[in-house]
Amino acid sequence: MPNWSTHLLTEYFTAVNAAANETQALTNAVERATEMVEAEVGAVVLHGQVRAAYGFGPSIAEHGLLRVAAGESLLTVRNLGELHAVANPLGGENADALIVARLDDPFRPDERQMLRGMAQVLGLALRSIRVLTAERHLRAEKERQATSAQTRQRLVESLLTIQRAISGRQPLPTILDAVTSGAAELLDGATVALMLAEGGPGRRLTTVSTRGESLLNGQDPARSAMAGGTVLIRPAGTGTVIAAPVQVTGEMAGSLVAHLPGDVEQYAEQRDQLAAFAQQVSLALTDARTVEAVREAHHDPVTGLPNRALFLEILH
Repeated sequence: MPNWSTHLLTEYFTAVNAAANETQALTNAVERATEMVEAEVGAVVLHGQVRAAYGFGPSIAEHGLLRVAAGESLLTVRNLGELHAVANPLGGENADALIVARLDDPFRPDERQMLRGMAQVLGLALRSIRVLTAERHLRAEKERQATSAQTRQRLVESLLTIQRAISGRQPLPTILDAVTSGAAELLDGATVALMLAEGGPGRRLTTVSTRGESLLNGQDPARSAMAGGTVLIRPAGTGTVIAAPVQVTGEMAGSLVAHLPGDVEQYAEQRDQLAAFAQQVSLALTDARTVEAVREAHHDPVTGLPNRALFLEILH
């Protein structure tokens, strides 16, 4: 009998510890334990809930299993009647237990001993799985934080490059292309388009710079972002569209629009990144408007030559 029990425990230990996750470990444990002692039904109770069951069919005797976990020795199961039951603690502070029940004979002492060993093996396996799961989550979180830090660094470097271009008074189209290129690169190759509003009541939008494939239905999100004055995220067929408004001296001047694959919920960080690039567009347009205003004030509109105002300013 000891060799028979040791052999069964070895098989049981292998089946439980080979499970990839807690749910599979519970399922393996219940099925193996129930079959090894030739019982009709089995279950695992964790934290006051039945987490796995075997042999019950569509109707699980949950209340009866909780009473067995609390100390009762009989379990009533529909279509089977009253069964002899035994609860085997998994260890730990909670009343967690591996429960098996059979119809004909009560469990012998050697069977009870083997079931207690199975319960201890299951408890150890569950604790090990939880530790490994926590470690995986921690490792994934560290990797996510490292990736986020790298992305923030790339964002800062891209924004600094654009700032230098604005300060160096590079041509406005060059700066706007740098914005859409930088945004597309940071957003992992997403399609990015800059749409600016022309004058007039209808505020017609014109795409002045784009990177990536053609942006479908970009006009509507761009107008919505301009109307609300906030960054807009909405589903768009095969992905998600993010639109960040562009302002010049307090007035809506356009929108920076990006089309990304995936669901809306994934893109909170990308929304902030696109808003940062839209702010650079606002700065570039404001600077260009300021330079143009100064030029218009100091040069003849027909000939383009310096006018009297510039002469007096230089003379002063």
